[in-house]
Amino acid sequence: MLKIRLLRVGKKNQPFYKIVVTDKRNPPQGGRFKEQVGTLNPVQKNYNLKEDRIKYWLSVGAQPSKRMNNLLIEEGLIEGDKKDVRPERSLITGLENKEKEEEKEIKEEKGKEEKKETNKEEESQSKKEQEEDNKSDKKESSSKKKDDSQEAKEKDEKEEEKKEEKNENSSEEK
Repeated sequence: MLKIRLLRVGKKNQPFYKIVVTDKRNPPQGGRFKEQVGTLNPVQKNYNLKEDRIKYWLSVGAQPSKRMNNLLIEEGLIEGDKKDVRPERSLITGLENKEKEEEKEIKEEKGKEEKKETNKEEESQSKKEQEEDNKSDKKESSSKKKDDSQEAKEKDEKEEEKKEEKNENSSEEK
Protein backbone atom coordinates (compact mmCIF):
# COMPACT_ATOMS: atom_id res chain seq x y z
CA MET A 1 0.00 0.00 0.00
CA LEU A 2 1.34 3.41 -0.94
CA LYS A 3 1.57 6.27 1.51
CA ILE A 4 2.13 10.01 1.04
CA ARG A 5 4.15 11.13 4.03
CA LEU A 6 6.96 13.31 5.31
CA LEU A 7 10.62 12.30 5.19
CA ARG A 8 12.85 14.31 7.52
CA VAL A 9 16.11 15.48 6.01
CA GLY A 10 16.92 18.51 8.15
CA LYS A 11 19.73 18.93 10.64
CA LYS A 12 19.45 18.78 14.40
CA ASN A 13 17.02 21.47 15.62
CA GLN A 14 16.46 22.53 11.97
CA PRO A 15 13.63 20.34 10.65
CA PHE A 16 13.09 20.12 6.90
CA TYR A 17 10.90 17.53 5.21
CA LYS A 18 10.53 16.01 1.78
CA ILE A 19 6.97 15.03 0.88
CA VAL A 20 7.29 11.60 -0.68
CA VAL A 21 5.24 8.70 -2.01
CA THR A 22 6.53 5.43 -0.56
CA ASP A 23 5.45 1.95 0.38
CA LYS A 24 3.87 1.82 3.82
CA ARG A 25 6.28 -0.92 4.91
CA ASN A 26 9.38 1.23 4.28
CA PRO A 27 10.79 2.94 7.38
CA PRO A 28 10.02 6.67 7.71
CA GLN A 29 13.73 7.57 7.82
CA GLY A 30 14.74 4.96 5.24
CA GLY A 31 15.16 7.25 2.23
CA ARG A 32 13.60 4.78 -0.21
CA PHE A 33 10.61 6.29 -1.98
CA LYS A 34 8.81 6.18 -5.34
CA GLU A 35 8.65 9.91 -5.96
CA GLN A 36 9.20 13.23 -4.22
CA VAL A 37 6.07 15.36 -4.58
CA GLY A 38 7.00 18.40 -2.49
CA THR A 39 8.88 19.92 0.45
CA LEU A 40 7.92 21.34 3.84
CA ASN A 41 9.90 23.80 5.96
CA PRO A 42 8.10 24.15 9.33
CA VAL A 43 10.62 26.71 10.64
CA GLN A 44 9.78 29.23 7.87
CA LYS A 45 6.23 27.82 7.59
CA ASN A 46 6.32 27.35 3.81
CA TYR A 47 5.81 24.36 1.56
CA ASN A 48 5.94 23.47 -2.11
CA LEU A 49 3.61 20.83 -3.56
CA LYS A 50 3.42 19.24 -6.99
CA GLU A 51 -0.38 19.25 -7.10
CA ASP A 52 -0.77 17.28 -10.31
CA ARG A 53 1.49 14.45 -9.07
CA ILE A 54 -0.25 14.34 -5.68
CA LYS A 55 -3.65 14.07 -7.40
CA TYR A 56 -2.29 11.28 -9.58
CA TRP A 57 -0.98 9.29 -6.61
CA LEU A 58 -4.23 9.81 -4.71
CA SER A 59 -6.16 8.52 -7.75
CA VAL A 60 -3.89 5.46 -7.87
CA GLY A 61 -4.78 4.70 -4.23
CA ALA A 62 -2.02 6.27 -2.14
CA GLN A 63 -3.19 7.23 1.37
CA PRO A 64 -1.89 10.44 3.01
CA SER A 65 -0.54 10.35 6.56
CA LYS A 66 -2.42 12.35 9.20
CA ARG A 67 -0.14 15.38 8.89
CA MET A 68 -0.22 15.23 5.08
CA ASN A 69 -4.00 14.81 5.13
CA ASN A 70 -4.33 18.06 7.09
CA LEU A 71 -1.86 19.85 4.79
CA LEU A 72 -3.74 18.72 1.67
CA ILE A 73 -7.06 19.83 3.18
CA GLU A 74 -5.56 23.27 3.90
CA GLU A 75 -4.30 23.45 0.31
CA GLY A 76 -7.69 22.35 -1.05
CA LEU A 77 -6.46 19.25 -2.86
CA ILE A 78 -8.78 16.95 -0.91
CA GLU A 79 -11.97 17.48 1.08
CA GLY A 80 -12.83 16.18 4.52
CA ASP A 81 -12.17 16.75 8.18
CA LYS A 82 -8.74 17.27 9.64
CA LYS A 83 -7.28 14.42 11.69
CA ASP A 84 -5.78 14.64 15.15
CA VAL A 85 -2.00 14.50 14.69
CA ARG A 86 -1.07 14.43 18.35
CA PRO A 87 0.76 11.34 19.48
CA GLU A 88 -1.32 8.56 20.97
CA ARG A 89 0.24 9.08 24.38
CA SER A 90 -0.93 12.66 24.67
CA LEU A 91 -1.54 14.48 27.92
CA ILE A 92 -5.18 13.47 27.90
CA THR A 93 -4.51 9.78 27.44
CA GLY A 94 -1.74 10.03 30.02
CA LEU A 95 -4.31 11.27 32.53
CA GLU A 96 -6.72 8.53 31.51
CA ASN A 97 -3.96 5.96 31.99
CA LYS A 98 -3.23 7.36 35.45
CA GLU A 99 -6.90 7.06 36.36
CA LYS A 100 -6.96 3.47 35.11
CA GLU A 101 -3.84 2.66 37.13
CA GLU A 102 -5.39 4.23 40.23
CA GLU A 103 -8.54 2.16 39.71
CA LYS A 104 -6.42 -0.98 39.40
CA GLU A 105 -4.57 -0.10 42.63
CA ILE A 106 -7.87 0.46 44.42
CA LYS A 107 -9.18 -2.89 43.19
CA GLU A 108 -5.96 -4.60 44.30
CA GLU A 109 -6.23 -3.00 47.75
CA LYS A 110 -9.85 -4.13 48.03
CA GLY A 111 -8.82 -7.62 47.00
CA LYS A 112 -6.07 -7.64 49.65
CA GLU A 113 -8.53 -6.42 52.29
CA GLU A 114 -11.01 -9.13 51.30
CA LYS A 115 -8.26 -11.73 51.55
CA LYS A 116 -7.32 -10.41 54.99
CA GLU A 117 -10.96 -10.56 56.06
CA THR A 118 -11.35 -14.11 54.81
CA ASN A 119 -8.10 -15.05 56.55
CA LYS A 120 -9.38 -13.47 59.76
CA GLU A 121 -12.67 -15.33 59.40
CA GLU A 122 -10.82 -18.58 58.81
CA GLU A 123 -8.59 -17.90 61.82
CA SER A 124 -11.58 -17.09 64.01
CA GLN A 125 -13.32 -20.25 62.82
CA SER A 126 -10.23 -22.33 63.52
CA LYS A 127 -9.94 -20.70 66.97
CA LYS A 128 -13.59 -21.48 67.66
CA GLU A 129 -13.04 -25.07 66.57
CA GLN A 130 -9.98 -25.30 68.80
CA GLU A 131 -11.92 -23.83 71.71
CA GLU A 132 -14.72 -26.31 71.11
CA ASP A 133 -12.21 -29.13 70.99
CA ASN A 134 -10.64 -27.85 74.19
CA LYS A 135 -14.06 -27.61 75.83
CA SER A 136 -14.96 -31.13 74.78
CA ASP A 137 -11.54 -32.30 76.04
CA LYS A 138 -12.18 -30.49 79.32
CA LYS A 139 -15.62 -32.05 79.57
CA GLU A 140 -14.13 -35.45 78.93
CA SER A 141 -11.36 -34.81 81.43
CA SER A 142 -13.83 -33.38 83.93
CA SER A 143 -16.06 -36.40 83.45
CA LYS A 144 -12.97 -38.54 83.97
CA LYS A 145 -12.20 -36.53 87.06
CA LYS A 146 -15.73 -37.09 88.23
CA ASP A 147 -15.34 -40.76 87.54
CA ASP A 148 -12.04 -40.75 89.37
CA SER A 149 -13.53 -38.89 92.32
CA GLN A 150 -16.50 -41.25 92.40
CA GLU A 151 -14.17 -44.22 92.34
CA ALA A 152 -12.16 -42.69 95.15
CA LYS A 153 -15.34 -42.16 97.16
CA GLU A 154 -16.41 -45.73 96.52
CA LYS A 155 -13.00 -46.97 97.63
CA ASP A 156 -13.23 -44.85 100.75
CA GLU A 157 -16.70 -46.22 101.46
CA LYS A 158 -15.48 -49.81 100.99
CA GLU A 159 -12.52 -49.18 103.26
CA GLU A 160 -14.85 -47.71 105.89
CA GLU A 161 -17.14 -50.70 105.58
CA LYS A 162 -14.16 -53.03 106.02
CA LYS A 163 -13.06 -51.08 109.09
CA GLU A 164 -16.53 -51.25 110.51
CA GLU A 165 -16.67 -54.97 109.88
CA LYS A 166 -13.31 -55.39 111.59
CA ASN A 167 -14.53 -53.30 114.46
CA GLU A 168 -17.69 -55.36 114.69
CA ASN A 169 -15.71 -58.58 114.48
CA SER A 170 -13.29 -57.38 117.13
CA SER A 171 -16.15 -56.21 119.33
CA GLU A 172 -17.88 -59.58 118.94
CA GLU A 173 -14.72 -61.36 119.87
CA LYS A 174 -14.37 -59.38 123.00
